[in-house]
Amino acid sequence: MKAELAKWDYIEPVHAILQYASGDPFAIHLHFADRCSVEKWPFGRDLLVAALGCRGRLVGEGDLRIQRYDDERLAFYLLPSGSPHAKLTLSLPAVAEFLGATLQYVPIGAENQARADRRH
Repeated sequence: MKAELAKWDYIEPVHAILQYASGDPFAIHLHFADRCSVEKWPFGRDLLVAALGCRGRLVGEGDLRIQRYDDERLAFYLLPSGSPHAKLTLSLPAVAEFLGATLQYVPIGAENQARADRRH
């Protein structure tokens, strides 16, 4: 999906990929590449669920936070200690569609069962 990355002193368009797997049913991985590096930001699926439900409020603790701006944009903030932060803005409808697919695949509350099924 198309995204916009703001990092240090520049803003650039990037291609972002959200990834979900039943083997790690609590996590989502956000992948993208900018002109300096390839990034992979793992975070809890519950964080994305919370962010979509809270317009305007920053959701999360620690290094990754998510904020729903409006009906069109969702921003991911990387805030690691001791280094500059980055902001990745994605299309809210595209992220909501992705999240809906993960919830159909492994509903909330069924993550442990999905993990156990994967082991057998």
